[in-house]
Amino acid sequence: MSIEVRNASKSFGLFHALKGVDLHVQNGELLALLGPSGSGKTTLLRVIAGIERPDSGEVYLSGEDHTHLPTQQRRIGFVFQHYALFKHMSVRENVAFGLRVRPKSTRPSEAAIRARTDELLGLVQIDGMADRFPSQLSGGQRQRVALARALAVEPRVLLLDEPFGALDSKVRSELRRWLRRLHDQMGITTVLVTHDQDEAMEVADRLVVMRSGRIEQVGTPDEVYHNPKTPFVCDFMGRVNIFRGRVRSGQVLLNSSVGNPAEPFSLSTHQGEAHSAAHDEFLFVRPDMLRVERETSNPSAVRATVLRANLLGPIVRLILTTQTDPEVEADIPRAHYDALGLSTGEAVYIHAVSARTFSGLHGLPTPKGHA
Repeated sequence: MSIEVRNASKSFGLFHALKGVDLHVQNGELLALLGPSGSGKTTLLRVIAGIERPDSGEVYLSGEDHTHLPTQQRRIGFVFQHYALFKHMSVRENVAFGLRVRPKSTRPSEAAIRARTDELLGLVQIDGMADRFPSQLSGGQRQRVALARALAVEPRVLLLDEPFGALDSKVRSELRRWLRRLHDQMGITTVLVTHDQDEAMEVADRLVVMRSGRIEQVGTPDEVYHNPKTPFVCDFMGRVNIFRGRVRSGQVLLNSSVGNPAEPFSLSTHQGEAHSAAHDEFLFVRPDMLRVERETSNPSAVRATVLRANLLGPIVRLILTTQTDPEVEADIPRAHYDALGLSTGEAVYIHAVSARTFSGLHGLPTPKGHA
């Protein structure tokens, strides 16, 4: 089933949660709504579900206007962050609940309900726990029960609101891989709300990045991460260094904060527009796109000093300082770090392998050293 939201707006008092949002979810797609708290992603999910009515705009499911249709008539499965399981019911009864409360005319037989429940418990890999109660399950197991309960009513759309938010990082990682496999197996159109960039990039076919009730960008995980359209998207989708300077002939001349001459920083012309006249720009460079060397013949490399090194398994996160920036992060392979033999206080040279330029920060806080 496809989902289309047209020019949806929703306010709660003076707070504008959605501001003219347009969204299209393709049939069978797993789409992630991503953004910080208050960006509107959960409100948009609840509007799709019919839990919230938009102040204006429409919601279409498979081309049919469902804007004013009650939630129970939309055939939507909804999974909440905190499970919302019935504590007094067994796992089997929790999963069967949606089938048992159907009107008598559409309610399956007891044998059919049991068969459907057994099938789903096997699908979510908790079939040996049918007679347990929620208090006897781990957080990950409870979330699987909640998902099985949502699937029991054979929904046309599955909506997930921060489903793994209450779980520890290891369980989250395991469950999101499992969710992707389950989606591929069942093919239900799925919309996932999350604030976790890694989670969204790992499971989703496309990402929708939201901010202040509006959609900033829609695209595949690779498109959004490597080709952000706005400074906000670039900053939100992972860690990034922000350098301020002047662009001239395809290079960024970093502004000096201590009265020294500006330093050049390498920037390929395809990553930013080349202008004949110098102009102010912000250069966004992800830590893994910075190269660190003791010596360099690159005329566009910038001299930096090592403040500290954080050893993070296969990578080392170097915290550096330059004449224009008090802190710059560079992620390098552990083998390269060992070969460099760096110590705190030593001088190195850095240059950007890949970068994005923007003419302003557009609402982002000004980085330290750029006021």
